[in-house]
Amino acid sequence: MTMTSSQNTLREALTAEGFRVEESPDSGLSFKYEGSTYFLPDNHEDPQFFQLLLPNFWSLETEDEYGRALLACDALNRHAKLVKVHTVENDTWVSVEAIHADPRHFLQFLPRYLSYIQDAVRIFRDQMLHSPTEDAPEDQPVLTTS
Repeated sequence: MTMTSSQNTLREALTAEGFRVEESPDSGLSFKYEGSTYFLPDNHEDPQFFQLLLPNFWSLETEDEYGRALLACDALNRHAKLVKVHTVENDTWVSVEAIHADPRHFLQFLPRYLSYIQDAVRIFRDQMLHSPTEDAPEDQPVLTTS
């Protein structure tokens, strides 16, 4: 499958910003940012839909951990702007999904979207490392970055 003009625009703009962009017919574009690999799937069926995806950021090793992950995902999805956190098999993924008129408009918000994902990963990690038998800290941040 050839890349769409939207994907070409995204690739060119990311490359111009100094990102090393990889292309895959299966997963679209990928690039590294602060040690993690992010994906921009090609949504050619809906050219105004953009998704920034960070897969496999937390492995789920036990049934107990899986249950705690579902609760953490549910809490984040309830409070976070634009962020979706979900499980895929024995892993946890996070994404930002948004509608934009064109890829250049999406790119204007990319720093903000990367920040949303990083905040969600941090909060998820904090919730997962918090003992389920302890009371939750009252100062636990809620992701509402503007």
